[in-house]
Amino acid sequence: MSDGKQHEEKVDITKDLVIKENATPAVLYDGKTFKYDVELVYIGTKYKEIINETVGTFTVYIGQKGDITLDHNVDTRDVSTVIKEYTEDAMSGGTIIPDIIKDAKADNLFSDSEQAKNFVMFLGDTCTDKVIDTRDASYILKFYSTYVMDSMDSPDGTVDVKKIWDEIEGKKK
Repeated sequence: MSDGKQHEEKVDITKDLVIKENATPAVLYDGKTFKYDVELVYIGTKYKEIINETVGTFTVYIGQKGDITLDHNVDTRDVSTVIKEYTEDAMSGGTIIPDIIKDAKADNLFSDSEQAKNFVMFLGDTCTDKVIDTRDASYILKFYSTYVMDSMDSPDGTVDVKKIWDEIEGKKK
């Protein structure tokens, strides 16, 4: 029995939502900012017509592993900052992370201070144990020294950063 109303079939389109092609951290990160808007694209059909259109964006934060100073470089300043953070935490239970964010003038990038702190912790916790400590400083120093040596040995100065981190972390190739 028909009620005279047209009924549309409900379809779950979420399975057809994808991140815009080539929107990977390696492609997006430009070494100038940490905040990126990524397009969410619907690829599917509507009324038997193929559709490929942007339906929205979301914000992602991308930085270099080990760059706790938020200066877009991983170097000895990061090592000393990690040691300062570890010492502050060990001596008083405090943190210097708000100072890092302020010094980097990065506080305007984040919606709140907790988000900024989490981002700094994410970049600085190189051994992924949810603590910034001397082991992270050691990993960053090893990364930096390997990076410098590899870039000097490379004819064009390019270095495989992922390979260096994988070696430091003991990951299989």
